Amino acid sequence: MHRLFRSLGRFKTFVLPPQSRLLAARNCFITPAYRHREQAHYFDDTVSVTTAWQPYVYFIAAALAARVGARWIIDLGCGNGFKLTKLHPRFGIIGVDTGRNLALARRRFPRGQWIDWDFGRPELLGIDPGVLSQAVVVSSDVIEHLPDPARLLQTIRNMLVRAPFAVLSTPDRLLTRGADDPGPPANQHHIREWSRTEFADLLRASGFRIAHCGLTESNSVSNERKTILAVIGHGRRRPVPAPHRIRYEVDNARRTYARHYGVRPVARSRTDPVTLQLDAALALLRAGRTGDCVQRVQAILAIDPRNRSAMRLLDHILDATLRHAVALHRAGNLLEAEFLYRRVLDLRPGHPLAGQLLSLVEREQL
Repeated sequence: MHRLFRSLGRFKTFVLPPQSRLLAARNCFITPAYRHREQAHYFDDTVSVTTAWQPYVYFIAAALAARVGARWIIDLGCGNGFKLTKLHPRFGIIGVDTGRNLALARRRFPRGQWIDWDFGRPELLGIDPGVLSQAVVVSSDVIEHLPDPARLLQTIRNMLVRAPFAVLSTPDRLLTRGADDPGPPANQHHIREWSRTEFADLLRASGFRIAHCGLTESNSVSNERKTILAVIGHGRRRPVPAPHRIRYEVDNARRTYARHYGVRPVARSRTDPVTLQLDAALALLRAGRTGDCVQRVQAILAIDPRNRSAMRLLDHILDATLRHAVALHRAGNLLEAEFLYRRVLDLRPGHPLAGQLLSLVEREQL
C-alpha cells in the first residue's frame, strides 16, 4: 500500500511566481483606497459556539466530489475539523492547519489524516499524487486570514495539477460591510476582504479557471447569502463540474444540511442589498415605471456587474423598448422612435439593431 504522505526530507521549496508580486502591487485586486491589516490574530477554533459558519460549503464540495468520483476531501485550513469529519466515512479526509486548532482535530478524530502546516511557509504540501488525483480541495474562509494570499493560491494551483477542482469561500466585503468601508476588516482575525468581482479577478490573475463564483450562506443563524463561493480548476483544463450542476448543488446543500443535522430548512433570506434592489426593480416594472426600474438595475450592476438576474431584467426592458420604437417607426412617428433608439444605445452602447434602426430613421428625416 502506498504511503499517504511523502517524508519531510523530500519536501521541495519553490519561488513565488511573478503573479505574487503583481498581487501585492495591485493590493490583491481590491480597490486601491482599501487598507488591509498588517497582521491578524490567530483564529482559535477550539472555543465552542452555537453558530455554524459557512455551513453549506462542505456539503457542496462533497456533492460535487461524488459526481466526479473523488474519494478524498483535502481541507486547507480545517480549523477544529468538525465540519470536515462529517464527510467521513463517505470520503477519506485530510485536514491541514496549525496550532491549537489542529491539535483539537487530532484529538477528536484520530482516524483522520492531519498535517501541521503554516500557510506562510514556502514548502509544498507532500501529499501523494495518487491521493491528489482522487481528491477535491476545500479552503473555507481561510484566505482572508493570510498576510500573503499568493502562497495559498500557489499551493492550490500546484494541487490542481492532479486534483480535479477546488472549492473556496470568503466573506463578500460589499455585502457584509458596504461599498464605503475603507478597511481594515472589522473582524480582528481578517487581513483583508474582497468583493465577489475582486475575488474573481484575483483568481483569474493567479492562473485559475473559474467554473462558478457565486454566493452562499454565511452562517446557520441569519441564513443571509453574504459569503463568496468559488469553484475553480487548473488553468490548462476545464473544471469537471458544469456550471448548472454547481448551481443545483448550491441550492440543494441547504436541504442536505437540514437532513444531516435534523433541523428544518430555513427559507432563503431576502434581506441582502442586491436582492432588495432587484425586488424593488421588479415592482417598479410592474407599476409601469420603466425609467425608475432601469435606475435600480443600474444600481445593482454597479454593486455586482455579473448579476445575471439584473442583466436579464435589463435585456427584457431593452427588448420591450426596441419593439415599441419599431412600432412607432412604422407608424411614422420618427422623432419618438429616434428618442427610444438613442435611449437603448445609452443603456447598451454598441447595440447592433438599435444602431442600424437609428441610422435608418435619421436618413428618413432628411
